[in-house]
Amino acid sequence: MKIGIVAPPWLPIPPLSYGGTEVVIDLQARGFKDAGHDVRLFTTGDSTIDVPSSYYLEKSEGIRIEKSVVELAHVLHAYDYLADCDVVLDHTVLGPFHGAVRHPDLPIVTIHHQPFKDEYLDVYRRLPSRVSLVAISRSH
Repeated sequence: MKIGIVAPPWLPIPPLSYGGTEVVIDLQARGFKDAGHDVRLFTTGDSTIDVPSSYYLEKSEGIRIEKSVVELAHVLHAYDYLADCDVVLDHTVLGPFHGAVRHPDLPIVTIHHQPFKDEYLDVYRRLPSRVSLVAISRSH
């Protein structure tokens, strides 16, 4: 199976220090690869993971974390790169919304790494019904 993964643009994969989401993505990508799947990752240019990958941003954007234009530019390129995958696992907020509209036949699973409260709750209630949503913990 060809599995595409979209990492947020904030930290490289694997992270150089703390990066909870990025550690999950690293383990996920390597685990799928080790299980024999064709894995492709859209990340940042400073990522060093040993799976085929591409990027739009040469360096991770930690200093501009949660700037919507940075994330949007990143996911626009991500979905162009991963459009021929059998499924896309998306760890960004904006990506599943773009992917569902731009690639209506592409199966998308969004993985949410924060508690479902405040703006996140409102945003994910509006997620297109064909996009699957996974929380990383029971408490989320």
